[in-house]
Amino acid sequence: MNSVEEHILKLRQELAQAEEALAQQIAAGQLAEQKLRESEPQSSGMPIHHDITELKHAERTLQNSELKFRSLTDHAPFPISTIDCTGQFLYLNRKFIEIFGYTIEDIPTDAAWFNLAFPDPESRMKALALWQTDAQNCRQGQVISRELKVRCKNGQDRNVVYFPVIIRDEKQVVYYMDITKRKEAEELLRKGEEKYRTILESIEEGYYELDLAGNVTFWNESTCRILGYTKDEMPELNNRDYTTPETAQKAFHVFNQIYRTGQPAKIVDYEIIRKDKTLRILELSASLRSDRAGQPIGFRGVVRDVTKRRRTEEALSQQRAYFQQLFEGSPQAIVILDVDGKIIDANKGYEHLFGYRPAEIKGRNNLDLLIPEDLMAEGQMIHQTALSGKSIQRETHRRHKDGRLIPTSVLGYPIKIGSEIVGAFYIYMNISERKSVEKALAHQAFHDALTGLPNRVLFSERLGRALERIKRNQDHRFAVLLFDLDRFKQVNDSYGHITGDKLLVAVSSRLSKCFRAVDTVARLGGDEFAVLMEEVNRPESKPYFPILTAGPTWPGVLRLGDDYYEQSIG
Repeated sequence: MNSVEEHILKLRQELAQAEEALAQQIAAGQLAEQKLRESEPQSSGMPIHHDITELKHAERTLQNSELKFRSLTDHAPFPISTIDCTGQFLYLNRKFIEIFGYTIEDIPTDAAWFNLAFPDPESRMKALALWQTDAQNCRQGQVISRELKVRCKNGQDRNVVYFPVIIRDEKQVVYYMDITKRKEAEELLRKGEEKYRTILESIEEGYYELDLAGNVTFWNESTCRILGYTKDEMPELNNRDYTTPETAQKAFHVFNQIYRTGQPAKIVDYEIIRKDKTLRILELSASLRSDRAGQPIGFRGVVRDVTKRRRTEEALSQQRAYFQQLFEGSPQAIVILDVDGKIIDANKGYEHLFGYRPAEIKGRNNLDLLIPEDLMAEGQMIHQTALSGKSIQRETHRRHKDGRLIPTSVLGYPIKIGSEIVGAFYIYMNISERKSVEKALAHQAFHDALTGLPNRVLFSERLGRALERIKRNQDHRFAVLLFDLDRFKQVNDSYGHITGDKLLVAVSSRLSKCFRAVDTVARLGGDEFAVLMEEVNRPESKPYFPILTAGPTWPGVLRLGDDYYEQSIG
């Protein structure tokens, strides 16, 4: 009961006491008047004197009661009106005039009141019907309340609750309680609750409220979606209905701690079993709910389904573990750089290949450590290509910690996080052995295996280039000499193929010494040799021509045992 209702009840009690006293005094006055008439003698022409003390006392009591009633109503903190049985307004207190603005002159009758206070015909008919119904149903002394919207004299609308009370002579005392501010506050609260619920229903996270026993008392749509239950099924749920025993025990300890301390808490990896029996992993926050007296009544919180996130994190963790193992265990040198080319990390293979320990090079620029000065532009180009989002491969040289150059294959790849390139990583392979093999294979492809001289393929290629030069330069001159070894078959037959091979090697050596470095001395096959002499029109080539006519003393004459073997030039 609020203060206004308490005041009305007190006023009613005092009014009832005044009416009761007034009724007693009126009854006493009437009784005294009756006795006076009964004791009156027959008229004898003599003056008769009556004692009217009791009647005067009753009149004074009535006046005092009315004064007390007026005093109570005039100073009441709420509007009061008095209406007789014919609908005439007898009295309006100060608060009535202050709040509604109407005086007794404005509303002399209830009809005038309804015309002004309810200007809308439909509202007026409804209010009049309720007013008449309450007047008929209200017994003397009984209070009936009714809520209506009243138009004040200044044009404002006010929400009021009126309490009609029937008193003596069918008079009606009406108490009015202005609840406009309360209605405005209720409307604001309603809008706030509507906004609050709209927000709760629109968020992805689940919102829940539990009582102290763990029963679900409030939830939003997301909570239903997460748990897999319909709204109709939710009121029957207890938190143990959708949790594993281990999770239920874990939740009990957390909620018990919240209850004891009043401090909010979180539960991570909160496992639930949905209605369809699938397992979900949740993150749950909870805080204590209390009533106005501060007594705990339950819990509230937000719940998020983090199943996909957890699985993604587990997958990423596995990938990181795989990458870390590959990174650390790879025999190839791997280095991770930021966008500025500074080293973030390097593996053991990097240390093995280049001699730098990872701990001593983190934060240093990779180009400064590995790139020779003459290859700095190439190194910068490789890094910029990787940062542009493209992979790149190069075979080049990189510098060891001790300064020597190492033939290296470089593979560069961008590092992306989302759509942003945050760095690059490089894989280095030592290709020294491969380069040596390639060099040996290339030498074998273009040189004679026995003598080491260029073979027919390389000789033909160089001869072709000489012919092309003549097309471009008519002054260019070259000479081609063809040799064979006389009676070479006899050597193989008489001394064996090993001796024949030694003879071929000796011939090759002597021929190589007879010509310039720019000339090509080649073994075409068997005992056939050829020489390509470049730029024979130059003076420095003339000293070599006498060897063509030197006779048995020229280096082309070889002795094997008692036999001499010569080369024929063509």
